[in-house]
Amino acid sequence: MKIGAVAVAFHTEQFSKVFIESFLEYYPGVPLVIVDNNLKGNPETLFLKDICKHRFIKYLYGDPHEKEHGAGLDVGFKYLRVKGFDVVLTLDIDTVVIGFGLIDEINKAIHDGYLIGGRYASSVDNGPVYVHPSCAYYCISLVNSLGISYLKANRDGENRFYDTGEKIFEQIGVPGYNLHEAKYVLHFGAGSAIQDGEFHCKTYNGWWSKTKYKKRMEWFFNRPDVKEYLER
Repeated sequence: MKIGAVAVAFHTEQFSKVFIESFLEYYPGVPLVIVDNNLKGNPETLFLKDICKHRFIKYLYGDPHEKEHGAGLDVGFKYLRVKGFDVVLTLDIDTVVIGFGLIDEINKAIHDGYLIGGRYASSVDNGPVYVHPSCAYYCISLVNSLGISYLKANRDGENRFYDTGEKIFEQIGVPGYNLHEAKYVLHFGAGSAIQDGEFHCKTYNGWWSKTKYKKRMEWFFNRPDVKEYLER
């Protein structure tokens, strides 16, 4: 089972550094694709190209006409599909990897018949199923057969909901696996976006206050492992 990972970067240099270094620490054997969703000329592009070159990571520039997170995931997914991968593992860039065993759990879940797993935001508009996963996986055969796409997965779409994989595809009869992501990754923000260089963090229950966001930033970047990854 050939598994490849995709993460989308957008105005997230420090988070990108932490994510890439921590992912390689725990899963050096899993091919990683970083999709750059920045506008042309953004300083982070040079950083991403450089770190990907020196860490032997595949760098892709996102869709120049569509900068939503889902469009970036689609770019990474299409690359892995063309390269003959069987499974796409998607992760948000504002995470630090904290544990081994993720790939083993995914392989076991697939062996048990779960071709999809994780946590998703999803919308269905009488057509393709549009999804925005956090730490999640897809078997490419399932994506091809059902016409699933990341493309319309943005943070402001209508008819959207968050749920675990075991429920998310009940409507189309596909069993999903409830991936135990907290054992493997620590996600800075449950729904975080960066616009014009500033963070806009949103939990599943509403927007974070500036005070809460500041405290979480201090907590995250003062973690010993995060500090170590930033210094590499």
